[in-house]
Amino acid sequence: MVWIPGCDEIPLSISSVTGPNVELTVVRVGEATTRLHALKIGDQIGLRGPYGQGFSFPTNETTILVGGGYGIVPLRFLFHHYRRYSPAKLPVVALGAKTATSLLFIAELNPQLIVTEDGTAGKKGLISDFLPGLIKQVQAQRLIVCGPQEMVNTLYEIACNSGIPIEASLEEYMRCGIGLCGSCVKRALLVCNDGPVFTTDKLALLCKL
Repeated sequence: MVWIPGCDEIPLSISSVTGPNVELTVVRVGEATTRLHALKIGDQIGLRGPYGQGFSFPTNETTILVGGGYGIVPLRFLFHHYRRYSPAKLPVVALGAKTATSLLFIAELNPQLIVTEDGTAGKKGLISDFLPGLIKQVQAQRLIVCGPQEMVNTLYEIACNSGIPIEASLEEYMRCGIGLCGSCVKRALLVCNDGPVFTTDKLALLCKL
């Protein structure tokens, strides 16, 4: 949770950590993020957390990280963790976005699959159109995804049809982050406490269409 003094407190994912430095990747979409973009060196913000459940770190499996739009931000943090602690077994990266301008960290993550809805980068269509082929190509054993709920729903079905587990970090607005306010309830589960990363068993409830 990131507190902007005099403005608001909002949930944001960590993009990377280098020593004592924590990096946040923030898109300007409202008052709080606009204020963050306006901060200067020496200005102060408040950080608390992390809370809830995080990603697993399966170094003995072929894993595909699937980022939908800005959902790649927390997956970048996980990729850096692999690069530091399991450089011989890096995950495969797949990026999907509406347009090329929404793709992040391409040079850094070296994605094997890029898909844009308008065809301005990579293949044209939805990431779900091409993911089954990538799963077969690399013989994936796990999907780890973050993106819009509609994308997560579809990728959950693809994972089930492929017979592999899936983990998904859900995008949901949170207020307290510790399970008190109830603002992030989804089908009797709290995204802040039970998630934000959900495994296959809980996604079976959350991804019912």
